[in-house]
Amino acid sequence: MPKGGKTADFKKRKQKLGKKKLAPTSTTATQFKTRSVVLLEQAQFADGRDTQPTTSRGSHTLPELLAQLRHYSPDVRRDALLGLNDLLHDHPSLLHTHAAEVLSGAAPLVSDTAARVRRALLTLLGAVLPRLEQSA
Repeated sequence: MPKGGKTADFKKRKQKLGKKKLAPTSTTATQFKTRSVVLLEQAQFADGRDTQPTTSRGSHTLPELLAQLRHYSPDVRRDALLGLNDLLHDHPSLLHTHAAEVLSGAAPLVSDTAARVRRALLTLLGAVLPRLEQSA
């Protein structure tokens, strides 16, 4: 018994002769278990459609280019218009399915302050509108 008649809360373990060294009492157990998850296919491509999204030459998809039309930088807006032009030229089916989105995204740029953005918009509209008239 310790001095003062109190019982000890924790007893110190004694090292036995010939046994391996005892682990310190202040150590933290660092063992952990892992498991792996195996997916046979990704859910977004499970329906058998084309696995590659259609991208422009700058590797941007249609939603990314439409979002860039609202960017604060005129150079980014111009590049988005040129990317849309390339994308719609390379993939004409996108024009018929997303014509409303493209035109509604490009319409506010008619009154853009940067001349290079307006020029790129004219290029895009000059390429898109005749194709829409032919299909209608």
